[in-house]
Amino acid sequence: MLSHHSFEESTVEIMNDAFDLACTQFTTANEKLLVRAILTVALNGERDVTKLSQFALLSMLDDELQVDDVLPSGRNEELR
Repeated sequence: MLSHHSFEESTVEIMNDAFDLACTQFTTANEKLLVRAILTVALNGERDVTKLSQFALLSMLDDELQVDDVLPSGRNEELR
C-alpha cells in the first residue's frame, strides 16, 4: 500500500504529465489556463462538473485564483 506522501507525489507527477500532454494539443494561453484549472481542481478531489467549469472560467480571468476560492470551505483540509 502506498503511503500518503508517495501517493501525493505520484498524483502531482501524473498531473504534470497530463498538463504537458494537454499543452501539446492546446496551444493558446487561455486553453493552457483552462487545462491547468481543471487539473488543479481535479487533483484536489473535486468531481462536480459545475465546480470544475466555474473554477476553469474564473481562472482564465484571474491566473492567481486558488482552488480554495472555489471549493467549499474546509474541503481541502478534508482531503489531506
